Parts: sequence; C-alpha cells; structure tokens
Amino acid sequence: MGEEYRRFNPVVALVTIPGCFLVLRIFSYKAVHIDSSFTTNPFGTMIWTVVTGIWLGIMYLLLRSGIEIESSMMKALFFSMVVFGINLFFFNFFVTLVFESNITDLIIRTMVDILSVLVGVFICEKINPFVKSQPQ
Repeated sequence: MGEEYRRFNPVVALVTIPGCFLVLRIFSYKAVHIDSSFTTNPFGTMIWTVVTGIWLGIMYLLLRSGIEIESSMMKALFFSMVVFGINLFFFNFFVTLVFESNITDLIIRTMVDILSVLVGVFICEKINPFVKSQPQ
C-alpha cells in the first residue's frame, strides 16, 4: 500500500562513476593519445585517474539531492555538463594561460571527461533499485 520510492545506494555511485571515468580515460590515453604522463608514469597516472574518479563519485553523492530532476538522462546531463563540465572547462582553459598547452588536446580531454561522468551518472541512476516502501 505504500508509495513506490527510489532508495539510492551510494556504493553504486562510487563504482559506476569512477569506473566510467577510468575506462574512458584509459581509452583516451591509449587510442586518442591525449597529452598525459601515462607513457612515462603509468602507475601514477592510474592512481590519479582512480582518485579523481572516486572524488567525482563523492561529489555526485554530495550534490545529488540538490538536483531535483526525475529523468536519469536529464540528471546525468545536468550534473556532467553544468555542475562538472563548466568547472572543468574553465579550469582546463585557465591552464593554457599558465602553461603552454595544445588547445585541441584540452578540448578532447574535456569532452571525454564530461562524457565519462555523464555515462557514469546515467548508469548509476538507472541501476539503483526501486523499492516498495513499508506500510506505516
């Protein structure tokens, strides 16, 4: 008799978002050849990538309740593009003021990172179970 509600499992966010970030970063290191220290320091680069992915998952957990959008895709688009993407875009292009950087590489890196967060959040929202509430 209870209303159906969505119980959110935070572990899912801490697996899907870092997992997608890691997979797409490895793809961009190996296939797209984005500028990174992956060839000279693969272990350190992987540690940085995993820790960054975990932080993205934590950031989503902290901010998720403020995103009052029902659609999984729209929630993923909002978080990945507005919350994460705008910040990442400005940070990456600030870097070009301080360091000599390849603009094309930064655009590709930014788009891959935004896409990885989009996919991770979407999967996270889709696989969290619907659970019937207990009658009171």
